[in-house]
Amino acid sequence: DIDFGLRVPPDEYDRLIEDFFGDKTTEARTNAIARGRIFSRHAGLKELRAALETDLDRKVDLAVIKRGGMFDNEPWLRVP
Repeated sequence: DIDFGLRVPPDEYDRLIEDFFGDKTTEARTNAIARGRIFSRHAGLKELRAALETDLDRKVDLAVIKRGGMFDNEPWLRVP
């Protein structure tokens, strides 16, 4: 598989947590806050993930990643 992470600054990440989960305390929200990763299904990116899988002909994992968080690890490829 191929893993794609959309890295965002911490303040933007916190805003996205509110946008995607609201104020509901769910396991997914708690994990996203603790781990710094929002999975594509919670971020409204399922269609993009599916399109990437079709185009690349392989399984794709796609998530929003908090810059400086647990999953903000190299290697990175900068996209202009």
